[in-house]
Amino acid sequence: MVTTIAVASDTSIVGDFKSATLFVGDDYRVDVSSEAGDRWDKNLTGFRAEEEIGFNADASVLVGAFQRITGLIP
Repeated sequence: MVTTIAVASDTSIVGDFKSATLFVGDDYRVDVSSEAGDRWDKNLTGFRAEEEIGFNADASVLVGAFQRITGLIP
């Protein structure tokens, strides 16, 4: 079970997640900088991480492998 703010609190999505496709683009990368802005003066280091990920369940939704359940009582 996963909780998210992307779905209303009285709604649940159930399905066969193995039937969906997960796409992973470039590998993850982490950038480090101690020079951007005033970080050097404040002796700070900043980190930024990125990864390309996509999720497609269109075919699974069309055949009914995913269903949305509404009207749940939290």
